Amino acid sequence: MASIKGKSKEGRGSKTRDALIDAARSEFNSRGYFGTDTNAIAREAGFAPQTFYRHFDDKLAIFLAVYEGWVEQEWQALAPIMENRDGMTPAHRASQAAEVLLNHHRRWHGFRRSLRWLTTDDVRVRELRKKCRQDQVQQLGEYLRFPDASAGPPLALILSIEALCDAYADEVTKDHGIKKGEWAELIANRLEPFIKA
Repeated sequence: MASIKGKSKEGRGSKTRDALIDAARSEFNSRGYFGTDTNAIAREAGFAPQTFYRHFDDKLAIFLAVYEGWVEQEWQALAPIMENRDGMTPAHRASQAAEVLLNHHRRWHGFRRSLRWLTTDDVRVRELRKKCRQDQVQQLGEYLRFPDASAGPPLALILSIEALCDAYADEVTKDHGIKKGEWAELIANRLEPFIKA
């Protein structure tokens, strides 16, 4: 399996790589994976098209790098809420976490749509999503409690909340007249029983 980190060089090269990832994030979110190409990503970042291949093997490699960044951004937004055991009740933490998750998924709905599609079609995407979910189970293990130590219950919680957030991001809830607050409450109610006091 090719490295998802690409062929990054030190110093100025890492800034170029970061700029390419930022441009790719924007392109994938607005045009989708299949609606953009590496030339568009390079141009959006302010570089000549050939610059792309100095840092990434192909479009999928940069898509995977964008996904890793997306997961990291989500965790950076959630971690302070989950860590605040003294200042907030589990119900309040669950409510804030639901808002963060819904907003993050909505902001990146185009990217998420491509991610879901590619997951069904590409083994590299499936493998990275599997690894990221395993990491999420590990990270959340410190803040959530489950009846047994297996990965099954936390993974089921992650998958169900992920599906609810994607439904909101794709405006399925809006199509059915469900307000964001109602959907956030549904997610918070699902999460709250597992949050450690």
